[in-house]
Amino acid sequence: MAQRAEPVSINSSSTFTGSSFRESDDREAFRALDGDLDTSWFVATGDAVNLGSSPFFEIGFAIDVTVTEIQMFGNRESPVGFDFLAGIFQLFDESGAELFNSGDLALPAPDRDIVVAVPSVELVRKVRFTPTADESDRPGFAELKVMGSATVQLFKYKTDIELTRFARFKTAASSVRRPLNAAEKAADQRLLTGWHSENADPAPSFEVTFPDQGVTVREIDLFGSRTSVGNPDNNRQFLSGEFRLLDSSGIELWTSGVVALPDIHNGFVLPVPAIEGVQTVRFEGATWSHATLGPGISELKVFGDGLIWPLYPKEEWSWTGTSMLVDGVKTAGHVSNVPLVVDLDGDGFQEILFSAGVPFEGITYPTYIVILDGRTGAEKQVLLDPDLRVRGYVSMAVGDIDGDGLPEILAAAEWGSRSAPTYEVIAFEHDLTLKWRSDPLKQYNWAGITIANID
Repeated sequence: MAQRAEPVSINSSSTFTGSSFRESDDREAFRALDGDLDTSWFVATGDAVNLGSSPFFEIGFAIDVTVTEIQMFGNRESPVGFDFLAGIFQLFDESGAELFNSGDLALPAPDRDIVVAVPSVELVRKVRFTPTADESDRPGFAELKVMGSATVQLFKYKTDIELTRFARFKTAASSVRRPLNAAEKAADQRLLTGWHSENADPAPSFEVTFPDQGVTVREIDLFGSRTSVGNPDNNRQFLSGEFRLLDSSGIELWTSGVVALPDIHNGFVLPVPAIEGVQTVRFEGATWSHATLGPGISELKVFGDGLIWPLYPKEEWSWTGTSMLVDGVKTAGHVSNVPLVVDLDGDGFQEILFSAGVPFEGITYPTYIVILDGRTGAEKQVLLDPDLRVRGYVSMAVGDIDGDGLPEILAAAEWGSRSAPTYEVIAFEHDLTLKWRSDPLKQYNWAGITIANID
């Protein structure tokens, strides 16, 4: 079964989707890439080497990547009796040619974790694990990680978006009247610029190409040439034309046929029946409004599904204030310092660390340290001890200052009256246990703490 992910695809011989696990759809295959060792991918019942089957798991990349290491982590979700015991790791290029083969490797007990060194193999599009020994009728593993270098992390697969705004694309035209009317002007998100063909061009055409991928096209919008807001350039308008969708080989996948373009100045919308694998969207003019002046367009927009570049913003979670009241009055939700992203507890996942307070006469004074789960935004800790409040306008710092392998947190505090305050630096362990307080310091405002080895 093949799947799309962000930014990779998954192909596996089968996937168990039984109700005994936390999810029950075929996207459970992505549990092998979710960064969580407590979830696992399992083959469907019966798809096991010890039962005569040939299970496999593949990761596919949208672009060429360089692989330097492969890491596999054994199944923790059902830790007894559902393991792969050995297998082969392979790398393939876009054509399917094998670039690397690890040979048959034993997956060492008890966890079945393994690190496979790879001699910096380039042009990789697919990573495959093929088990050669397993146990039970439904073995699995927790995570498959591919280490190396690529720009693949910039891509996400999105549906129903404007591809000519968020995906990488190129433009071309049969001719260009002058640089001011170059092809890229018809895909710059501005209706007051546009492409114009040469006056003598007998078959003017314009196209958008997606060089990295084949996209799914659902709609094409075409806007006619214009010289100023609200005024059509009547001498240079297309009156009819044909829209063609081509694959990477130039083979036509779909055509609109020649269609009339009424009121093109205000935009012509062409529905498309979700054509997949499209690399080029081409418009070919059939008739236009002037016999000697070359026609043009202001914008051609393509809508559909594809890998977008750069990242298309999407809110994963938000935090608006502490779940508990501060001093029994209000929640603390005003943040006046830069949040820090750090793995505080060594579990492999990042926490978000900052301080928040309740605005008082426009000043956040004092604030309370907050730690959120970076994956979900859920509060992990809020330090409401009134004796450990910190100053929100002074940025905190995180670092291992005692060499124990875990980070400490340094924050500033302010005590006493506003006319005669006392300042100090407070150090906390990674779990917000108080470590030490500094001697009184001189006044500081809008400052930040820095950790460095200066001796």
